[in-house]
Amino acid sequence: MKKGLIITLIVVGVAAAGFAVWKFLPGNSNITMRYVPIKEDGEERWSILDMETGEIVVDREWKKQPSLVFDGITAVENADGNFEFFTIEKKPAKIGKQYKSVGLFIEGLAPVAEPDQPISYIDKTGKEAFRLKEADGKVVEEAGHFRSGLARFRNSEGKWGYIDRNGKAAIKAKFVSAGDFREGYAVVVEQEEKGNPSDSDYKVTRKTGIINTDGKYVLDPKEKTKLMPSVSNGLVAYWEESGDDEKKKGMWGFMDPKGERVIKARKELASVLPYIQDHASFSDGESWGVLNKKGEIALRAKYDNAIYYNGMVMVQEDKKWGFVDLEGKELIAPEYKELLPFFNKHTLARDGDNYILIDQKGKEVSKKSFKVTGDLDDFFESWITGIYPTIKSDYVDAAATISSILKSSGMEKINALSGKSLPQVMQLMEVSEDDLNSYGNSFTKYRYELDNISLSIDCNFDDQLKKAITSTEYIYGYPYESITGYGLNNNAVLSSVSLSMNLYGKLGSKSKKLVDELESRLSAAGYQLNSNYSSDGVRVFGEYQAMLRYSDDKIELNVAYQGNLSPMGSLGSEMDYESEVVSDDVEAAAAPSYK
Repeated sequence: MKKGLIITLIVVGVAAAGFAVWKFLPGNSNITMRYVPIKEDGEERWSILDMETGEIVVDREWKKQPSLVFDGITAVENADGNFEFFTIEKKPAKIGKQYKSVGLFIEGLAPVAEPDQPISYIDKTGKEAFRLKEADGKVVEEAGHFRSGLARFRNSEGKWGYIDRNGKAAIKAKFVSAGDFREGYAVVVEQEEKGNPSDSDYKVTRKTGIINTDGKYVLDPKEKTKLMPSVSNGLVAYWEESGDDEKKKGMWGFMDPKGERVIKARKELASVLPYIQDHASFSDGESWGVLNKKGEIALRAKYDNAIYYNGMVMVQEDKKWGFVDLEGKELIAPEYKELLPFFNKHTLARDGDNYILIDQKGKEVSKKSFKVTGDLDDFFESWITGIYPTIKSDYVDAAATISSILKSSGMEKINALSGKSLPQVMQLMEVSEDDLNSYGNSFTKYRYELDNISLSIDCNFDDQLKKAITSTEYIYGYPYESITGYGLNNNAVLSSVSLSMNLYGKLGSKSKKLVDELESRLSAAGYQLNSNYSSDGVRVFGEYQAMLRYSDDKIELNVAYQGNLSPMGSLGSEMDYESEVVSDDVEAAAAPSYK
């Protein structure tokens, strides 16, 4: 199905859309794929084709495209935009609930997420095995599938770890990226940071290694190690630079999980794919061929693409796909636009605009032609790399999110800043004297470390932040004062704070939920909601002692520590606020998205 394959040098957190679902047999790269969703030519509804018999087993059941079938189960999007699981039989039975995101059934469990709920794992009956709201006290944002009894997850700090089948963190989240376990090993990357991100000498170092299921390194992490995403058939591909000073090039080899170079890197291996069974595809920089387990050339590089499986090599020539054996003898002429290896005794081939089912001699099994699910590309890539799609939840832990915002603002308690002097606030906000303007009674601090939030903190004081330092000199007997500099006004006291929060990613539609949490925090701190002054999008507390304003993706919290807030003034008019929101929307559109 793939016209070209690009494998990253180091592991990345993969979050693929769609479903890649199939059945594992011993050996990891040995698979069978029996059922596939199709839409017969001229039909509007989707059916399920049995690739072994060539028969339709579920006839025109769904309006929307089902996923590939795994262990007799498919997932289909419903009219509400959620997903439901169905069994593959003449009259499919629904299992489980409706889910915002769904994964694969591997090792008996599948990761799922109900709308506005944390990720959970269910069994094939739809029963929830456990819910993964957090691991090691950190909110879980993303999770994958079980391999070797462990599933990778990413927490709210962006670190990856692994949970066991009880949902407990078996390997702590400390990796900036982590691959699925394959044959009992996983490729992981740790990151070290030296210095302050704002300093010129700031340095980030990434080290790649391999761990076992106990979380112990079998290959110690090193800065210059560059590996394929997973171990396959006892080997993992590694990259290094050639020693040719005149013309240095990257080259590949294969090592065992402990780092022993089984097949040394060489120039003719400009690109490689992981071993599938006892063979691996390689490119000399121009064409593709096949290596055996000893690293010897089994099929010389002369094709545009070459993928080995079960004694047959799927090859591409002049943008057309076919099959040869390891001696280069043609088995099926390269005449198809797209093709899959024989994961069954039959396979799919694209002939023209539609697909047909063919046998291992290239003979058409059925006269029917059809469209197939687009998930086959994801399936093919996951089979090659050993990296499987993760799922994300749109769940927001409002209490944890607001706690994080308030902590970053020095307001773990809403009124924690009351009575604080300028030097005290500067220390809390990590602001130096050089950051302050010589004029004015306020300063702004920006916080960038929060997930899906852009936060600015405006601190307003009852006096100027700096006072002039003067000197007096006498000219012709008359005193003249001149300003020689400015010094901190240590007597200035904080009068109010304004927090401006731009929300994006999965927080972009959760402002109401966060505002409700903020209101409860204000109430607990003694601020009473004043319904007479409040309106849609604006909540006023007391006689303007505090105020909340919000839109779909922006929240502004103002708290007065001396006197009252002005309903206009520091907050601006409603028109000003709407104008700010439009501007922030443009910025948010370029921000990372969790959709």
